[in-house]
Amino acid sequence: MPLPYSSPFQNLLANISAARPKLVRGSPPPPPPPASAITLSHPPVAPPPPPPPTATSPQSSPTGSVGLPDIDRRTNSIASLRLKAREYEMHLEMLRKNGDLIS
Repeated sequence: MPLPYSSPFQNLLANISAARPKLVRGSPPPPPPPASAITLSHPPVAPPPPPPPTATSPQSSPTGSVGLPDIDRRTNSIASLRLKAREYEMHLEMLRKNGDLIS
């Protein structure tokens, strides 16, 4: 049973589909259309204001750039979290195989 979509919505989908070029394997994705080419039936919504700074927020360097140690620490933290998640996933799989865990 088809869902009852409004005509403007169907036109929007048809225009998006017609404007999108067919992708060929190995080719880079096409650039996004310019913002002036996209028309909206609703006025744009203003983004929420940034949260006020707090005393507990980490202070960045005066130049605003991230130092190399910070990048290394973040990369190591992400890798560590992924490893822990994978280990936990394997632990849950072992429990399922043994019948100890009901999913």
